[in-house]
Amino acid sequence: MNIVPERALIIRKPWSEHILNGEKTWELRGKNTKIRGSVALIEGGSGKIVGMFNIDDCSAPLSREERVLAAKEGKILDCEIDEDMYTHVYAWKLSQVVRFENPVDYKHPSGAVIWVTMTDEDKNNILKEIEKIEIKKALDSDNKNKYTLKK
Repeated sequence: MNIVPERALIIRKPWSEHILNGEKTWELRGKNTKIRGSVALIEGGSGKIVGMFNIDDCSAPLSREERVLAAKEGKILDCEIDEDMYTHVYAWKLSQVVRFENPVDYKHPSGAVIWVTMTDEDKNNILKEIEKIEIKKALDSDNKNKYTLKK
């Protein structure tokens, strides 16, 4: 994933941590979304962009039975099965989750509750973090190839 996101989704703890840790791959919401592609992840209340992911798809409203199956498959947490916060529950299907080692500061616009449009400065700061991650991955890959111990 190297596309700098145009927008960020605000997700509060502990849900943001569960996504970043790979413990859930669906974000449950009360409305569907047509947004696809790269999205930054803002940890609600922190003033920080903590990572990013792709939104690949959005489900039709989920039944309780579908949420039970999703929990068994590790897509949502067990505590989300009986989600009653929404009249209809949609799964925003996430992939390519990346945690930033150094969360990026951003300026929170007044009134933003779900989405934040990234400024040019936000996008530049995210790009710097992405570049650090890509360099680290390349170095880790090189080191594994050069220094593999033989048994």
